[in-house]
Amino acid sequence: VSTQPLDPNFRYFGQVVTQLDGHYLFKTIVPSSYKIFDFPRCSHIHFRIKHPEHGEVTTQVMFEGKEDDVLRKKDLVFQGMPDYLKSKLVVPKEDPKDLPELAERLTMEPDALVCRFDQAFI
Repeated sequence: VSTQPLDPNFRYFGQVVTQLDGHYLFKTIVPSSYKIFDFPRCSHIHFRIKHPEHGEVTTQVMFEGKEDDVLRKKDLVFQGMPDYLKSKLVVPKEDPKDLPELAERLTMEPDALVCRFDQAFI
């Protein structure tokens, strides 16, 4: 669980419009884990997805990694999810160099990682 001070440049939320085919892209930090009422929460990002004809859904994505794997076992929110959903909400951290289609379009910091959240969650 992080004891780091809050990043003054981080805005804590953002908004992005998808392409017509549903693809989206945004740049952010991997957030720190934290505690709520002494219960640990693993690193995660919340998504609220809206569609004018299909309504709205709120979900979250978590990140693979040894530290987060341990925290997810203690994270009561994650543990309360159905098993079929848990595996769809945990994404690996990938090296952008392994994704040439992305590297051609974007310039990234040398230590940047990419996470793809493209699973159906129902």
